[in-house]
Amino acid sequence: MCTQTSAQEQVWTGENVEMWGDLTVIKVLVIDDYQEHIDTLVSTLNIYGCEARGVSSGAEGLQICRDWHPHLIICDGLLGNMRAWQFAHKLLANELPTRPYLVALT
Repeated sequence: MCTQTSAQEQVWTGENVEMWGDLTVIKVLVIDDYQEHIDTLVSTLNIYGCEARGVSSGAEGLQICRDWHPHLIICDGLLGNMRAWQFAHKLLANELPTRPYLVALT
């Protein structure tokens, strides 16, 4: 998933992501209740070639997952209206064509 370019730098590449098939872009959803965090993560992910979107609530995140089908979700551990584990539970209850990976940050 990453290629080593130097001892201290790694660059994300989608070339070896066999589990997702033949992807040209990895879709990442960022969920956080602080807009500054959303903006920083989305901008950084877009620079590295991902298609990133951000929302500020778990409910919005669930709707985006149903409509957009991200490959990866980066979720704040404590959202204003729910916790990351509650979001994960609701996400699994939805019938999505594929299950995204979920990373919870605190």
